[in-house]
Amino acid sequence: MKPEQTNLISTYSKYDWFCTLVGTEISNAEIKFPLFPTDPVQAVAIMIEEAGESMQAAIDLAYEHEGGSVENVQRELIQTAAMCFRAWLSAKLSAR
Repeated sequence: MKPEQTNLISTYSKYDWFCTLVGTEISNAEIKFPLFPTDPVQAVAIMIEEAGESMQAAIDLAYEHEGGSVENVQRELIQTAAMCFRAWLSAKLSAR
């Protein structure tokens, strides 16, 4: 197997793992918060809130604030991705 093929397999494994984590987060969010805004501004605002939490986690990590860790950044990014999906789906369902 060529080195570039190994990297491709590794990339797909990471992609699959990421999608699994996001899918789990979407399921958990839908159980905890079954109603999601159909108004696109409100839906995107929820996603932006999660993105802000991702930024805060990155700042905590980069500037060595208490509680800053790679795991916190990754967790917040997964939550942001899940809210991106929910906002996307909400906008698609409410398209005029």
